[in-house]
Amino acid sequence: MKYKATPQLMELATKAMDLQNACNPCGVSHFLHEVYCHFNEADNGQDQFGTDMAANNPVSAIIINKLEDLRGAICSCFAAFDVCHRLIAGEDVEFGRDI
Repeated sequence: MKYKATPQLMELATKAMDLQNACNPCGVSHFLHEVYCHFNEADNGQDQFGTDMAANNPVSAIIINKLEDLRGAICSCFAAFDVCHRLIAGEDVEFGRDI
């Protein structure tokens, strides 16, 4: 799925990267809800919206990874971190389970 580096998505990706040092799972999960709401909105700046878009975008992936980290799991989404860095830089990207 293609993600456009809109100002809103660049801001979400930046905040997601900043939250990688967080230690409060409640705050991290609150931000995940914010990301889900953004991708569920028809005017999110992307070509698609909805629950699949909310669950499978690179920002959600690294936030979910952070929640897993807070419970002691091992990082499994290095590609999502790369994609978020590229979004922050203003680059449109492809991201999905098959990429």
